[in-house]
Amino acid sequence: MLGAGQSVLTHYAEAKREAGLVDYTDMVALAYRLLREDPRVAEILARRADCVVIDEFQDTNPIQFALLWRLRAAGVPALVVGDLKQAIMGFQGADPRLLETLERQNRHAREPLSHNWRSQPSLMAFINAMGSGLFGDDYVRLEPKAPSSVLESLEVVAFAERPPRKQHRVRAAHVGLRIRTLLEGGAQTVIDRRTRQLRPLRGGDIAVLCPTNNLLAIYAEVLRRLGLRVRLPESGWFDSRVVQIAWHAFTYLANPEDRHAALYLAVTELGSLELKDALAQLIEEGRIEEPLLERLDALGAGVSDSAVDGVIADTIAALKLFDVIASWPDAEQARANLLRLNGEAKEFMSANREALASGGFHGSGLPTFMAWL
Repeated sequence: MLGAGQSVLTHYAEAKREAGLVDYTDMVALAYRLLREDPRVAEILARRADCVVIDEFQDTNPIQFALLWRLRAAGVPALVVGDLKQAIMGFQGADPRLLETLERQNRHAREPLSHNWRSQPSLMAFINAMGSGLFGDDYVRLEPKAPSSVLESLEVVAFAERPPRKQHRVRAAHVGLRIRTLLEGGAQTVIDRRTRQLRPLRGGDIAVLCPTNNLLAIYAEVLRRLGLRVRLPESGWFDSRVVQIAWHAFTYLANPEDRHAALYLAVTELGSLELKDALAQLIEEGRIEEPLLERLDALGAGVSDSAVDGVIADTIAALKLFDVIASWPDAEQARANLLRLNGEAKEFMSANREALASGGFHGSGLPTFMAWL
């Protein structure tokens, strides 16, 4: 068994070398090897780094610890934050004894946290009693500092057993009726995440979680029949006719030289050209003369300086999309798709910029929004 495992690892390492790839473990191990074998690397890092700050240190593994120790030896101060009670990464080689030993050997540098800013006093009394029983003298009792909550307690609707498939709609209806009662009653309050003030519960505050997409679709259908507005990521939204028209308009605004976007728009019901005529213009003149595109050209001048949600709204208005789709057979769904597009733009504008950047989405302009969407 061990021989087979070693053989697999050897072949895996060879495959990575041939492809010029490294995995996460390689990155840490190679960085440690550089620090160990070439003192100049540590010296350069020491000049660049004022301090190394590591959170969740209880989940550090030995190779990560060795890397940190090399930096410390080079003169880089380190601040580590950790809690032995929260160690959960043992299956990946993490060893909480590293933090435990550091604490024991550096008691003068320890700064235990003595306050809790999240939990209510009654909950902290239970946690402190439980913690003292489980960890003895090693447990640090926490003093609750969170203000008393005025929110409602957790409500549990417990069904006796897993229902037959045909009963899912019954349970969905029960949940939907309860949601509608909460929304119509006005007594349920939440703390607004932006204003930090109490306000009545809204539909947008409620999330329905299901173990499968099929079950989510059942709940969405039942809730809509009860008159509740539902937002559900469904396949087909992006490919819907109205969203594709808007998308090609955004593409044209972002790059007026995009011939495909211009051609697509010119031959839709919003344009005035037949495909053969539009293609002939492209071949003979290098561009398409079309009133629809001229309206977008007028918008394009200010796109780079405008907020995305404003650009989306202005584009939809310039195309008169809401008027156009009013006569479509599926007008109601098309309108809902456009409203969702507006909502996506607002969500993008309110998203945390650092979180977007970490996902590879830099900036807040139209091209970034399109990549994010």
